[in-house]
Amino acid sequence: MEKYYLGSNNQSKYEGLKNAIIKVKGKTNFEVKRIPVQPSGNQPVSRKQTHEFAEQRISLLKKKVGNKGIFVAAEGGIELFNGTPYTFGVVLIEDNINHKKVVTETARCPIPKYMYNKLLQEPSLELGQLVDEYANEAGTKQFKGAVGIFTFGKVTRKDLFEQAFIVALSLLKQKFE
Repeated sequence: MEKYYLGSNNQSKYEGLKNAIIKVKGKTNFEVKRIPVQPSGNQPVSRKQTHEFAEQRISLLKKKVGNKGIFVAAEGGIELFNGTPYTFGVVLIEDNINHKKVVTETARCPIPKYMYNKLLQEPSLELGQLVDEYANEAGTKQFKGAVGIFTFGKVTRKDLFEQAFIVALSLLKQKFE
């Protein structure tokens, strides 16, 4: 049985990964172990920082469970692109059994500029907190995410991460040189 170690307890990331494994591998005989690890720092506020946080999650996972396995990081971040603030996610899968590593990203979703500015001004905040306030809901990052709120539920955080996981898992099967 394949074991995947997910460096998060987040429900949308967990469900997205499980769905992607079934879609790509056609398997139901696998285990996803959620192991919450927290990179040093706060909300990633650039593409570079979001990728670095995903790498940190993989390193922290390996320290907790050893070096053999399939390690998965899914990191949410924000960035300013052409003057518009966006949220997006980075997926990193490191398969130490087959010695492969793949990085993909989710689609980006615009966020209100005031949220972006507030995250820069108050580094201890996370986007999820601001989205919860905006939507007058609790725990949006566990299910809908910012994208779910701003698309009226047409696309959720789980959907975006699932798509990025599908791409990453599919690429692990390729033999690119």
